[in-house]
Amino acid sequence: IEHGSRFEKKSLKELEVRSKTGISIVGLIKDGLFIPNPDPEFVFTAGDLIAIIGPAEKRTYFEKMFLTEEKNTYE
Repeated sequence: IEHGSRFEKKSLKELEVRSKTGISIVGLIKDGLFIPNPDPEFVFTAGDLIAIIGPAEKRTYFEKMFLTEEKNTYE
């Protein structure tokens, strides 16, 4: 997660990743520690690394929606 990204300071619940993209966040690395199946109330911070699962086309959509500057066109 980069500074200023859509994920920063937001919870899984707020982001609605699964309902908007069909992708599941199955884990993340925070401060060098692996956290499996983060709680819906988990809040992301810059530097977190996320692990996702889902079909290739859904992963592409997720990347465009949440990880690129094009994200606003998908809201």
